[in-house]
Amino acid sequence: IQPWKEDNSPKPSRPCFKPCRRSAAAAAATAAATATVQPPPPPIHRTRPIPNVPTAMTPTPTPTPTRARRHKQSETKMTLHELESPQAVESFKTTNPNSLICFSATWCGPCRASKPALTDLADSHSTGPLSAKRDLKVGIAYEHNLGDALHSKYGVRAFPTYVLYVKGGSEEAGRVEGAILE
Repeated sequence: IQPWKEDNSPKPSRPCFKPCRRSAAAAAATAAATATVQPPPPPIHRTRPIPNVPTAMTPTPTPTPTRARRHKQSETKMTLHELESPQAVESFKTTNPNSLICFSATWCGPCRASKPALTDLADSHSTGPLSAKRDLKVGIAYEHNLGDALHSKYGVRAFPTYVLYVKGGSEEAGRVEGAILE
């Protein structure tokens, strides 16, 4: 069979890529007969539900703290002061008879988490060198405000560091370095 001569033999069902002299009507009829329209694929359905997923998200209320402190007249009083310069730390230490200085850093996670524990730390020292009738002043000195010179002066090697001073800052009564994990 020569492709340039007309032939009345049946044509194959697949399209022919050889040049031939078929009529345009015959070519259109063959293309229409071989072309089929594909339906879109069916959507994907889950055959089983996803376990433990609530159908409606309802907000849960945040629990309120149940530990409220009531200070009696005989308990230790606390005030919190932010110390922003080395001079402020030195004057805070010398002007208060009993002072607790927390050397902290704003980027330190245990430092931020231990702020509520300052009250408990002060209460635990109220039976030692402090009496219950004396006032305890608490100051926080942040790393980004004070720099390394003050930390080396007071021997700060870890954050947070708590230093308890008595007798007007002349005597160090106690020191706790690093995170308190209780």
